[in-house]
Amino acid sequence: ACAALADRVRGERDPLARLHALTSAVADAIAWEPGATEVHWTAEEALAHGRGVCQDQAHAFLACARALGVPARYVSGYLLTDAERQEAAHAWAEAWIE
Repeated sequence: ACAALADRVRGERDPLARLHALTSAVADAIAWEPGATEVHWTAEEALAHGRGVCQDQAHAFLACARALGVPARYVSGYLLTDAERQEAAHAWAEAWIE
């Protein structure tokens, strides 16, 4: 599933545009739904179920980016907002392009 998702954006020539397209593709493929997954789920499982949380979306993005030959890493921390106190960690991905 990760390879198929990566293939959907492979034709985009500009590296940054390709990663932005991948971000959108992952968000479309894995609907954000708190409590839908378990911490041990893989990117493939989240894609198969079509739902998950930030960690699932980050793992899927990483697998797809790496399938495209783009170095990428998992990042976690707390999201600072003005409106509310963050009760749980947040996850996201970083990818490297020139």
